[in-house]
Amino acid sequence: LSILSELERSAALLPVAEHVLAALALSALVEDERAQATSSHEPLERLRVLCERRPECAASVAGIAKELGYSSGYLSSLFRKKHGRPLKAWLDELRAESAAVQLTWADHSIAELSRRLGFPDPLTFSHFFRRVRRVSPRAWRESQRGVTTP
Repeated sequence: LSILSELERSAALLPVAEHVLAALALSALVEDERAQATSSHEPLERLRVLCERRPECAASVAGIAKELGYSSGYLSSLFRKKHGRPLKAWLDELRAESAAVQLTWADHSIAELSRRLGFPDPLTFSHFFRRVRRVSPRAWRESQRGVTTP
């Protein structure tokens, strides 16, 4: 009689045990997804911090990927997946914004500014700035400072 009651009690606990096991398995899956999401965004956080501290580092995807210890393909793919746009476009915008701020507020020559931002020469910087901002660096500086050229 006691064996029979023990079997009945065990049978009654079986659905509870199944639910507990299912909950544990689900919890493990959720935790694993969180860990993967955190680890996949960590390179992008490091990228953001690096570029905010040193805008000149945004000169090339390959250079910045190497500095962060990733391949350029991996970093570009991760960025596009999260932000829906190319990493290179974001880096160019970041560099152009830094240049625009410095053209407005700093008294560096355009040649010095181009060097500080990692351009090989002032002409390359001017072409870049004109492509991104649709105005030359000199014209930008003058318009922001309220200066007009005769």
